[in-house]
Amino acid sequence: MKRIIFAVSLLLALPVMAAEVINLKVGQSGDKGFATYDLAGKVGEREAEVFVTLTINGERYSADKLALSGDFGKKVKTGVGRRIVWDILTDIPTGFDGEVIWNVDTVSGSGSPAAAGTEPLKSSLPQASPFEFSELVARDRKTGLLWLRLVSKDGNGVDFNKARGTAGRLGNERFAGCSDWKLPMAADLTKIVEYAIEAGYIGKKSKGYPADFFNAIGFKGVANDYYWTAMGNYGALGSSYSRLAVDLEDGISSTKSVNEYLQYWPVCKPD
Repeated sequence: MKRIIFAVSLLLALPVMAAEVINLKVGQSGDKGFATYDLAGKVGEREAEVFVTLTINGERYSADKLALSGDFGKKVKTGVGRRIVWDILTDIPTGFDGEVIWNVDTVSGSGSPAAAGTEPLKSSLPQASPFEFSELVARDRKTGLLWLRLVSKDGNGVDFNKARGTAGRLGNERFAGCSDWKLPMAADLTKIVEYAIEAGYIGKKSKGYPADFFNAIGFKGVANDYYWTAMGNYGALGSSYSRLAVDLEDGISSTKSVNEYLQYWPVCKPD
């Protein structure tokens, strides 16, 4: 089980001149994070506007960027036992391992934010996604390579020459603004399979196979099958008639005849 640390940020105790957030506490139940607090108002003040932000591994996110629900926003009623819930997996499908700081305050609140303590909590969430997604492609944060987001239209596979030709056409068209589209090297595919394995996608009796990991985080059409690479293999089949293919079930490469029908996943090095 991974560990995720939740921390809180709230106002110092001051005389109540306007509505204030007090007694802020945070926790986690399954894949949901939560914060509870009391909203103290001055005499006659029955509601106030409450805003919330989360600082996740050092990066700050406003409520409109997060899957939050509960007692925040305009016209929150004053009183005790107010609650905000964060659906973690909606925002981070592959999860993360780190620290979350809740910041809950009123628009008219006064005082300086102060850390109120930390509470280590267990989490089954894997590490953050290694890819940055756009509409057409996903960029590997470590290598900078661009991978097609829509990997396969029908899942039936093609022979090597058609796979290579498709990659070449993407380059000629400067698809997604990149001209160097080609079939990946075996090491490129093996590397991203490692991301899936690190996230706990290791086959039966786990979260699924590596292909399932890619579909879960934002790719479309990734199959649990062999994928063509650009690398020839000088084995028994002869260099002119065989290529290496990587199995997305386990990341192991094998020699395949160029006439076999396999999956393909073009990759591009940005210009």
